[in-house]
Amino acid sequence: MEDHAQIEDVTDIEEEILSSEQYKEAGNEYYIAGDIPEAIIRYSKGIEIAPDDSNIKSVLYSNRAACYTRLENWDNVVKDCELSLEINPEYIRPLLRRAAAQQQLEEYRESLKDYNKILELDPTNKEASKGKNMVTPLAEEEEELEREKMMTDLKDVGNKLLGFVGLSLDNFQTQTDPQTGNMSVQFVQKP
Repeated sequence: MEDHAQIEDVTDIEEEILSSEQYKEAGNEYYIAGDIPEAIIRYSKGIEIAPDDSNIKSVLYSNRAACYTRLENWDNVVKDCELSLEINPEYIRPLLRRAAAQQQLEEYRESLKDYNKILELDPTNKEASKGKNMVTPLAEEEEELEREKMMTDLKDVGNKLLGFVGLSLDNFQTQTDPQTGNMSVQFVQKP
């Protein structure tokens, strides 16, 4: 048993002296082997000791986000990608990962922003181009649904206010002049 305890002590000491680059390499090996929890541990240890605002820290966050992608933990993917991009805003890998995670979270407009940013940085990026084509109609639909909800909410507020004087928005009608495109609002007495 004493030999086993000594081996554990040596392992602990070895881990303490590993550099963030070595933790990244160890994380990569675990990732490739499919041991995602161990890869996350190695990347996390590398993040702890990496200098703030260093390129290696940005890469470690991005690599840990790749692990969370494999686990389909989309919120953590977004979070780690954001931390990576705070350090290196033009790093394409976390932009791609965050765009894909936002797509999974049905945050299509945010996903589209990332795909557009990637294509600004690298107009030939096929993954971003494909993602943009897929998410654009979904982002437009998301925006339309939000607009409809906003109009419904505004109508509710308007009806509440007009209700104090015995009216509702149903008492008003909009008309568009076909020649000028101007809109006018007319009061309509409802029985």
